[in-house]
This record gives sequence, C-alpha cells and structure tokens, in this order.
Amino acid sequence: MPGLDIKYWGERILFKIIGQVGKGLKVDRATASRERLLYARVLIEIQIGQEFVVTITFQNENGKVMEQRVEYEWKPLVCTKCKGFGHVGADYRKGGKQQWDAKKANEGQ
Repeated sequence: MPGLDIKYWGERILFKIIGQVGKGLKVDRATASRERLLYARVLIEIQIGQEFVVTITFQNENGKVMEQRVEYEWKPLVCTKCKGFGHVGADYRKGGKQQWDAKKANEGQ
C-alpha cells in the first residue's frame, strides 16, 4: 500500500484496513520494523475468483474517509475459460485443455 501514513503500520490496523481485500496473514518484516517508509507490505489471502481491488477506503481516527491505493506484487494466472490457476485461455489447444504427459525414460537419449 504505497503512501500509507506510517501511523497505520501496526499489524492490527493494517489487517483491519486490508480486510476489505482479503484476510491479512503476515506483515512484511521491513513494514513491521518501519525500515522502508515508501509503502506498507502485507501478505493477504483472497477468495478464488475475487477481483483484485485497486483502491480501498477507510475511516481514520477523526472520522475522515481515507482512500488508499493497493498494488499487488504477484497475481496468479487465472484461466478465463476454465477458471483454473496456472494457465490462461490462450494455452488451450484445439479440442480442450492442454495436457501434460510424463516424459518417457528413454526419450531424448
């Protein structure tokens, strides 16, 4: 969460804020120790098929509504055809889902 005020960098507060996106699992060591002040980094768990939210809002201690940008370091590949993970629809061959065959012991020798 780039630009998040450092006063919100406590684990409980971060998990409460990021709760709009998913379940907070872990706060980055640099975030917890406030070593890198450009952004707060949190590991989150989200539901399969859930959209990746880019902006969240929360109410600060004074009742003011704050808007926070959310960036993702990594997003899984999600297939638009079968909704499976690790591949995209373009990876399909004619006739269905791409199949991986075990390599035979004598192949390539």
